[in-house]
Amino acid sequence: LGSSSTAGNNATVASQRYVNRLTAAVQRAYPSGLEGYEAPTVALGTTPSTLPGVQGLNGGIASTFASTYTPGGTITSLGTAQPHVVFHMIGSNDYQLGVAPATYQSALAAAVASVDAALTIPPLHVLVHSYRRADVVSPTYPWTDYRDAMAAVAAAHGKAVFIDVSAQAETVLMPSTDSYDLLDTDHVHQTDAGHLFMANRIAAGLRLSPPAPIPYTVKDTF
Repeated sequence: LGSSSTAGNNATVASQRYVNRLTAAVQRAYPSGLEGYEAPTVALGTTPSTLPGVQGLNGGIASTFASTYTPGGTITSLGTAQPHVVFHMIGSNDYQLGVAPATYQSALAAAVASVDAALTIPPLHVLVHSYRRADVVSPTYPWTDYRDAMAAVAAAHGKAVFIDVSAQAETVLMPSTDSYDLLDTDHVHQTDAGHLFMANRIAAGLRLSPPAPIPYTVKDTF
């Protein structure tokens, strides 16, 4: 669940989205047992596969905030799918708009609670603090405040983990060189390499083997 980055904006094809790549990493760790078959990643609301194995359901909705990324239709679809694990990556638009971190924290906690209420067995929640978008020149609140708010929601929940992607992103993505070309030209969404970076960092947080190494672009002339 999340906003446009989770929905897959700016990935060239669906298979390059971080959600698809992360699902593939989980499938390698927990294979279906059916030779040559792993369920494709589909949109949340699609009827889930009944075959064995892990399946990813993408519920990302562009332009949403912590207060809007789990609308009624999403909660209904989650109730139908009954997932074992729910990933949340939200907050970039709250940061851009200057939503108070305390307000963001309350909205995120309410969203997590609404997911729990929809499921027969409460899932494991994985709360992912994303990279800092680079188009916000004078933020109302520092991006780290949203990190701390999300970490607090995870800590207060009995079945949640927190993964901070932003820490490493600051060292490789935010410098003006962006040597790995992780951010697209809009300075908000990820390139294919950025989606791969995201999947790698979440996989590492879950102690899974990464989907693939990030291709490095050499910009110097020798």
